[in-house]
Amino acid sequence: MRAALIPLLSTLLSVTLACDDDPSSPTVSVRIVSPSGGDPLSEATFSSVRVDVLQDGRPLTSVSEALDGEVDIPIEINSLFLETRVRVTLEGSQTWVGAPPRFVPISSAGLVRIVVGPAGECAIVEDAELPSARDQAAAIRVDTFVLSAAGEEAGGRSRAAEFVDLLRFFSGELPDLTVGGAATGASIGDAKALLITAEGTLIYDLGEAEMRETPFTRLHAGGDETSTAIERPNGTTVVGGGTEATWVWDNERQYTSAVMGMRTRPAGAAFGAEVLVVAGGEPFAELLDPNGEDIVVIEHEDGERFGALIARDDDALWLLGGTDGSGASRSDTWSILGCPDACAVVDAPAWEGAAPTAVLGDLVLAGDSIYRVSFGAGVWQRQLAWTLGARRDGGLLVELESGVVVVVGGSDAGGARADVEMCWPDELRPL
Repeated sequence: MRAALIPLLSTLLSVTLACDDDPSSPTVSVRIVSPSGGDPLSEATFSSVRVDVLQDGRPLTSVSEALDGEVDIPIEINSLFLETRVRVTLEGSQTWVGAPPRFVPISSAGLVRIVVGPAGECAIVEDAELPSARDQAAAIRVDTFVLSAAGEEAGGRSRAAEFVDLLRFFSGELPDLTVGGAATGASIGDAKALLITAEGTLIYDLGEAEMRETPFTRLHAGGDETSTAIERPNGTTVVGGGTEATWVWDNERQYTSAVMGMRTRPAGAAFGAEVLVVAGGEPFAELLDPNGEDIVVIEHEDGERFGALIARDDDALWLLGGTDGSGASRSDTWSILGCPDACAVVDAPAWEGAAPTAVLGDLVLAGDSIYRVSFGAGVWQRQLAWTLGARRDGGLLVELESGVVVVVGGSDAGGARADVEMCWPDELRPL
C-alpha cells in the first residue's frame, strides 16, 4: 500500500536498519527527529540513546550508545518482510521517547521518521500539518495513514483528499474526490476506507496508485453523512438515518440488516466481528448481528441525545456527551455493562468540565485535555493523561502500540485546525 502512495526518498540517516543476509536487499532508514523536524540532540541535552527493535517471531535487538558526537547506529534485522516494532529512548536531564506504528520494512518506502518528545508531554509536529483545514471532514485511520477527506470550507463543499503519514510523519495532498461535503467514515481492512459524504458514498483504496475510488451504492435508505460508521475487526457497520444497518466486510462483501429504531448521529461499539451495541434514539440501545436475527433491545429512559460517544474499558461502556434537542450539551452519563450476553444500563458519574468530543477506547478528548478512563469496583474513574497545546474539539485520536498518541485536526474557537499534535507517555509500552 505504501509504495503505491509515496515515492522512495533519499534522506540523511540517524539510525539505519539493514538486513545483512541479503546484500541486494534495500535498506530502511530510520531517522530520529524532534517535533520541529530537527535533530533532537541539538535541541536538548542527552547523555545516551537506546534503540529497541522487535520483529515478529524474532529475538529482541537492543542497542545503547553514549552521546558524544554524531549518532549513527546500524542495527541488523532478520527480515525486511516481518512486522517490526521500534522504541527509542533518549536519557539526560529530561527523558524523551518515541516510537512509530508497527510496520513492515519492505513496505516503508525506504524511510521511517521517529518523532521523539518529552515523556508525559505533547507538542505539535510541524511537518505533519494537513494542506488545508476543513470543517466536517472525515478523518479516518487506515493502517499507518490518516485520511482526511471532503468536508466544508469557505467556498462551499470540499472534495479534497489529504493524508498524514504516521510512519514518515509528513502530510500531503491526494487527487480530489468525485464527491464532497460533510463526511464521515471508517476503515475497512488494511488499505481501504468507507467514505460517506453529503454527495455520495464510496470505498477509497489507499493501496491503489490511480483508481482509488469505487462507488458504493448499497448504503441503506436514509443513511447519510449524519450516520455513524462503527469499526469492527472484519469491517465496519453503518447505523443511523433509517431502519436498517449496512454491514461492509474487508473483502467488500455487503449486507443490510434491520434495526429497531431511527437514530441520528448514534454511538456504537463492536463486540467481536459481528455484534454491536447502538445508543441514541428509541429504543435506548440494541444489539445487532449481520444476519438481522435475534435483535436484543435494551430499554432505558434517556430522552433526546444526539452525537453521543462511547468510551470503553474492556467490556464496560460509558455513554458520554452529546446534545439534547435544543443543542445544549449533556453532562449526564450512563454505563452499559454485561454486553453482549446480558446488557444492563446503570448510573454513571456526570462528566464535569469541557464536553467530550472524541473517544478512542479508554481515551477521551475534552477541550485541550486527553483523559484515560477506567472502570473498577462499579465506579468509573478518569485520569488526566495529557494537556494539549491547543483545543481540538472533535480531533481524530490515534493511539500507537507503544502508547504514543496522535491527535489530527479538530477545531477551536477560530474554527477547523489542520495541524497535528503528538503526546508521549511517561513510559513506552514494552516490546
